[in-house]
Amino acid sequence: MSSESHQPVTLRYGEEFVARHSFRYLVRPARPASIPMPYPGDFVVLCLNPMLSVAHLDDIAKKQASTLRVGKYVALVSKAGQGLPMKTKPTNHYVFKLVRDQARHPERASSVPTDLAIPIAPHRLPNQRDQLCPVADFPHANCVLDTVLGDIHLRVTTTERDGTQVLITPTSEVTRVRSLQTGLLDSYTINAIRSGKSHCLPRHPSASILLHDFPIRPPAPPQRDCPNGNSDVESPNSVEIRDLTNIFAHFLTHPGHLNIPVVDVEYDLNAIDSVADPMEFMRERWALYEIVRMATERMRAAHGLDPIS
Repeated sequence: MSSESHQPVTLRYGEEFVARHSFRYLVRPARPASIPMPYPGDFVVLCLNPMLSVAHLDDIAKKQASTLRVGKYVALVSKAGQGLPMKTKPTNHYVFKLVRDQARHPERASSVPTDLAIPIAPHRLPNQRDQLCPVADFPHANCVLDTVLGDIHLRVTTTERDGTQVLITPTSEVTRVRSLQTGLLDSYTINAIRSGKSHCLPRHPSASILLHDFPIRPPAPPQRDCPNGNSDVESPNSVEIRDLTNIFAHFLTHPGHLNIPVVDVEYDLNAIDSVADPMEFMRERWALYEIVRMATERMRAAHGLDPIS
């Protein structure tokens, strides 16, 4: 842990601008009061949207997803995921870190040792100086970032939301905490494996499922070699230009891989009475992932493809 004490951050974002636009906390100049998608450093209240998460899958998956019950959880937007976040996309991919209330959900609930949690100011932990410092005190007491749960990849629905209640965290703080979390998680994982407690590590979905491409297509037939001198063969330069163009277009239009869960978010942290246990979110996400995994395998089998797992 760092030996330096991190004090709450004072930002020169202009009280006049904040007051004129009725923002609750300090924000960057010219930040719109209505925003269609979050920014890295924002604290949000999120809720899984099971039906949008399986909209690209089969009817069995949609029927199963309709039975899921989901709650509201608090998280920090750590960074944007794949693609450039844009309001023209139906969803945008982000990476989140979940928040836990230590008083309501102590470490036994999520198997997170106290020295691996990152307290959110004004909360502090004994013998620990590191804090995550938003622009103002976090409105719920005794809260920490649940470090061991790692990065949570989600797609956020794009719709106009009231952004005047948002509590933001400076970019420098988010970057510092990302680096700190990586070190803590690596240490925890190594120690768990060495001590034979790897079963205590949180389950994470398979990347092969989450990053699966849609629509699913049958195996391509083997291609025959083109005869020498075929004028239709592209030059290496043409292929490179085409590939770069496709990559750039994909960057601008990619809504996130379709098997990544969809969430709805809001910005008012005072709209909830308490911070729910993030382990409940992990259980909800796993139940949704199992629906997505089985549907993906069914759809692959229907197209003559081998199972992934």
